[in-house]
Amino acid sequence: MAAKVSAVPLIPCLILSLTIVFLARTPTHADEPVFHIDPTVLEALGARFDRKGLRSVADVLAAPKHPDHDWVRGVHERLVDVGQGSGVILYRTQRGAALLVTAAHVLPYEALDSAETAQHSVRVLFAPPITSQEYKQEVPRDKDFALALAETGEPAPRGRGWRLTEAGLPGVASVQAGQEVLLMGAPVVGNLSLMYSVGQVLSETEARKHDPQYDADKQFIVQASAAGRMSGGGVFTRDGSYVGVITTGYFSGHPKALVSDYVGGVRATWIEKCFLTYVAGLPETERQALAELLH
Repeated sequence: MAAKVSAVPLIPCLILSLTIVFLARTPTHADEPVFHIDPTVLEALGARFDRKGLRSVADVLAAPKHPDHDWVRGVHERLVDVGQGSGVILYRTQRGAALLVTAAHVLPYEALDSAETAQHSVRVLFAPPITSQEYKQEVPRDKDFALALAETGEPAPRGRGWRLTEAGLPGVASVQAGQEVLLMGAPVVGNLSLMYSVGQVLSETEARKHDPQYDADKQFIVQASAAGRMSGGGVFTRDGSYVGVITTGYFSGHPKALVSDYVGGVRATWIEKCFLTYVAGLPETERQALAELLH
């Protein structure tokens, strides 16, 4: 008989504040655990991470000959710490703000309405409509994402920003079954720093064994590892393309496992499609205002 598998968001839904910390050039930040960890689990934690392949970004960056060194180095500066979750920077605007993607469930419910986030350093530009009941129980798998604009406090980069008239979001790509991908985020287990794992995208048939409602056009499931607070983190291909946001951990075996056996999320191409459809439906004045923010 197959082991019972459960799927849960990789971060608790209760968020007291919405803040952002940029991890670029400082991938060794640490977080104290926000929940009690069973001692028997802690004893085997190191071995469990080794077996499941969850690795320290800082360690790999310090080892130029590590096989994942170039891959990790190419994407780690795009990771940010959003509230009690993770996020990924797609690009920076001409004025230095960052357009980022995160998971909807890592944000306070009121923050999913951009009109309510003006006082924060992170402004949600778009998130799918989610009812308060859905948010409290479990955000639907295909709606668990948000695009936000964050003030970085850094000077604008050279070159031009992205224009709404261009086809697609910058750096976004599709991903195929069997493709090897890298997953990265900032877990909340012990004092671990920015972490990553590498795995393969499951076929639709295999994915449905873990999630009967799986939709291959909107979701992905990877045989890889993730831990709490990695929700909102990113999934990347070898060339650094962004292919999805981490939202869900699929656990089996130890009932108190802190590291998932499989990781699910929302495809970047679905996020892109939803956002561009939303933009196309805006009144011209609102669309122009948004275009100025994003350029």
